[in-house]
Amino acid sequence: MSDEFSESHSRTNRLPAQEPLVEQVIDRIESLTLDAHEKKKPLELAPYRDQLFELFVMAEGGGYLDDEEEGPLTADEICKHL
Repeated sequence: MSDEFSESHSRTNRLPAQEPLVEQVIDRIESLTLDAHEKKKPLELAPYRDQLFELFVMAEGGGYLDDEEEGPLTADEICKHL
């Protein structure tokens, strides 16, 4: 594997350092999903549903949920980090 490929690949799998809200939202989503899995509870019910909704409100307030633009908090991007 070339150094150029390794460097390029590692850059694409990291969150931008200037986006702490993105990192915070993704970390919290991961924490909620792991907790739900451990407790064998669905994410669609309280308390997880409410907490996930709050994260979407935070992301929208931060300007990260724009229908016209791909961003770091799209479903595909979140799945890449999880």
